[in-house]
Amino acid sequence: MSGKFDERELKRLVNSIDDNRDLTEEKIRKLRCMRCGLLDEIHEKQQLLDKVDFILSKSKKERT
Repeated sequence: MSGKFDERELKRLVNSIDDNRDLTEEKIRKLRCMRCGLLDEIHEKQQLLDKVDFILSKSKKERT
C-alpha cells in the first residue's frame, strides 16, 4: 500500500469485511495505513490553506 488514499481499495476492503465479517490483522493494518494516508493528505491541504490565508491576510493589510 502506497500510503495514499485509494477509495477503490477501501470499498473492496469494506465489502470483504461485510461479506464474511472477518476483520483480520491484515485488514486492520490496511485500514490503519489508509487512515494515515488520509491524515497526511489532510495535513498537506491544511498547510496549503494556511498559506493561502496568510497571503490573503497580508494582501488585505497592505491595501489598508
